[in-house]
Amino acid sequence: LERVQTALQAHPVTLKDCIKVSRGMFDDMFDISMKQLLHNLPLDRVDDKGIPFWGGAKKPPTPIVFDASNDLHIDYVLHTAALIASSSKKADLRKALEVMPLDEVRQIASSIPSKEFIPKVVKYQLVENTNNNDPTASNDDASAGFTEEVMPTLPPVSEVAGCAMEPEEFEKDDDANHHIDYVTATSNLRASCYAIPIADRIRTKRIAGSIIPAMVTTTAFVTGMVGIELTKFLAGNKTLEDYRDIFVNIAVNMFTLSEPQAAMSTTWKNEDTGNSVTWSIWDRIDMNEGRDVTLEELVDILEKKYELDIFMISLTDGKMLYNQFAKKPEKMKKTIADIVTTMGPLPESNDHFALLVTGSYGEEDPEVPTVFYKFRNF
Repeated sequence: LERVQTALQAHPVTLKDCIKVSRGMFDDMFDISMKQLLHNLPLDRVDDKGIPFWGGAKKPPTPIVFDASNDLHIDYVLHTAALIASSSKKADLRKALEVMPLDEVRQIASSIPSKEFIPKVVKYQLVENTNNNDPTASNDDASAGFTEEVMPTLPPVSEVAGCAMEPEEFEKDDDANHHIDYVTATSNLRASCYAIPIADRIRTKRIAGSIIPAMVTTTAFVTGMVGIELTKFLAGNKTLEDYRDIFVNIAVNMFTLSEPQAAMSTTWKNEDTGNSVTWSIWDRIDMNEGRDVTLEELVDILEKKYELDIFMISLTDGKMLYNQFAKKPEKMKKTIADIVTTMGPLPESNDHFALLVTGSYGEEDPEVPTVFYKFRNF
C-alpha cells in the first residue's frame, strides 16, 4: 500500500520529479530503515539470557546520510531516477536524464531535503536462523495502523487516470537499460551499511546474472544432447523407445540415460453417444478448412467433429472470440480473421491463430487441446 501511495502521489512529470522520488528511496532504504532497526533493536539489546543481540555474525547497520559529493550516492540517484522514468513510460525523461551532466544531478539532489526519521512501533519476533541473520519482524499491528492512515490520503481515481506504469524485467546484457548499474549502486550502498566490501560493476554483473563457468559448460552439454534427440526426430524415428531422457551431473562426471515415459493422457467418455476421447498435454487440434470460416462455422465444426458443447473460444492473450452465454448474431457471421482484426493487427509472420477452447463432452468437462486455426496461405 505504501508503494501504491508513492507511485500515485509522486508520478513523475519532470526530471526533478524522477530525482526527487529516487532521493526519497535512498533515504528510505539506507537511512530511515537502518535507524528504525536500531531504534527497535538498539546496540545494547540483550536476550532473556543476557546475551547481546548484536554480535558475532550479526552486524549492526550504520545509517547512511545522503551526500551529493559521494559518487556512489549520485550513481544510485541517477540510475534509480532513470528506472522510475522508464517504468512510468516517460521515455523522454529517461533520455534527458542520460545526457544530463552529473553536476546538475548533484545540484538537484542536494537541493532536496532528507526525510526526517520518525520512529514507528514495530514488534520483532527474534528468530535464530543460520541462513538469515536479520530478525524476522511481525508488523501486523503497525500495518493495520498504517493502512488506516494511508487509505484516506490516496488520490481519487479521476486524478490518476493518466498515470501509466509498466514493470521493468531484469536484463543483465543490455548496458543501456540501467539495470546492472542500479543493482551495483544499491548492493554497494547496502554493503556499506554493514561494513561489507563493495563490488565493482563487472563482479556485480557476474553475480546478478549467475555467469559462472559451470553454467556455460552445462548449457553447452544440454544443447548438444537436445541436438542429438532432435536429429533422431528429423531422421524419422517415431517410436518412444528411440529417444532418451538424460540426467547429467558435471560436478561428479555422471551421465544417466533412460527411456522416456509417455506423456500422461486423460480419457473422457460421452455417456450419451458411448464414444470417448483421449488427449495428452502434447496434443493439439489443427484446423485447415481451405478458407477463413465464420465464427458460427468454427463452433459448428468443433461441436460436430469432437462432440463438444462449446462454451468459450479465446486467443491465448485472453481476448474473447466466442461466449455461448453472450452470443451476438452479427459477430457469428464474421470470419475469424475479421473478428481478430477488430482486436488488433493480424500477425505478419504467422498464418494461424492459437485458440483456447472450453466446453463439455457429454457430462464431462475435458481439457481441450489448443486449436491451431489456419486463416491464410491455405
